Amino acid sequence: GGIDAFDRCFLVHIMGGNSTAQGRYIGHFTAHDVNLETSIKGIYVAGDISGIEEASTAIIEGRIAGLAIAHSLGYLDEKSFLEQRAQQYRSIQGLRSGSHGERRARSKEYLNAMMKG
Repeated sequence: GGIDAFDRCFLVHIMGGNSTAQGRYIGHFTAHDVNLETSIKGIYVAGDISGIEEASTAIIEGRIAGLAIAHSLGYLDEKSFLEQRAQQYRSIQGLRSGSHGERRARSKEYLNAMMKG
């Protein structure tokens, strides 16, 4: 039972976004930018739907999405947002080291690039 990552990607897709992707490295995930925002303005992803590596990364991605949301709503100024987001991405870099981590990092780059067109 329950909704799997593919179903969640489909839900984002039917909301009208150009956001469902077949990641060439790992499977079905939702395309998103570095702030974890999908092509649907105001819809953010983190965890399984974003192509996460494991629980620690999902937690950090949740923080990044939360920072982006707080910034978009005016609760966090640009400088603080960029500093705090950079700190979270530094934490992720350690989790993406080694041969398995490198593959996951390339997959994330692919998903981010889809947002740029």
